[in-house]
Amino acid sequence: MRFIRLGLAGVVLAEAWSSNEVLLGFLGVILLAQSLLNLGCCGSSGCDIDHTKSKHSSSNNSAEEITFSEVTKTMKTKVVVDNLKCGGCANSIKKGLMSFSEVSEVNVDTETDTIEVTHLDDFEKKKIKDKLYSMGYPEKGTLEGLDKIVTGAKSYVSCAIGKLSKEEEEEEEIKK
Repeated sequence: MRFIRLGLAGVVLAEAWSSNEVLLGFLGVILLAQSLLNLGCCGSSGCDIDHTKSKHSSSNNSAEEITFSEVTKTMKTKVVVDNLKCGGCANSIKKGLMSFSEVSEVNVDTETDTIEVTHLDDFEKKKIKDKLYSMGYPEKGTLEGLDKIVTGAKSYVSCAIGKLSKEEEEEEEIKK
């Protein structure tokens, strides 16, 4: 880089001398000083790379491990549902929604009938509502009549399965 500046300084100074341009001559002097004093736009060492740290040091043979992680955008979706009664319901809902690979966390509040799902940003919210509906937990106020009775019956079955699953998990933890 120094030699390029030196050559450019010579050309600029020659042109400034022949055309009697003071500003061009001043630019030539700056380029000449930069090349002779190894000064650049980046400080006293120019644009030089620090070579004191060798990439292949003989005294240190350990390889530095570099890990990469994928950055993903997540969002939370809250759904208020009908037919949510107890911890068995909550357990079934958690298992059902966690079956989606895009879902990372499910929180169920049985007092407010609210389900909060943390999922990837591009995951369709309709899939969450459809899964909840298929398990007997439709979005609050969306059903009437026979549909409401049918989903109520489904929720009792889901609740019972959730209670049994929870009891089996607790028994396995006790055995451990």
